[in-house]
Amino acid sequence: MEIQMTALYSPSQNGVAERMNRTLVELAHVMINATKLPEFLWEPVVAHAAYVRNRAYTIAIQSMTPYQAWHGTKPNVMHLRKFRAPVWILLQGQNIA
Repeated sequence: MEIQMTALYSPSQNGVAERMNRTLVELAHVMINATKLPEFLWEPVVAHAAYVRNRAYTIAIQSMTPYQAWHGTKPNVMHLRKFRAPVWILLQGQNIA
């Protein structure tokens, strides 16, 4: 693997990263629209999309996931649930009236 430098402020020179960014933005849009979540949750939705995408198989690496290629072990996905599954939030140390 060879590291190649790109010019500052020239996203057109880094097509792979730009395509990944677009894919994550599109996934986040779909997730927010499908579940009718408010827009202020944009950042955690994008983070969740990246988390799931790194644990899914891709065409670029056909025999393993990106997580597996980076860490050398298969990812454990047993904790993943359907997006927007019901959750309970424990509030500690707050006055709840």
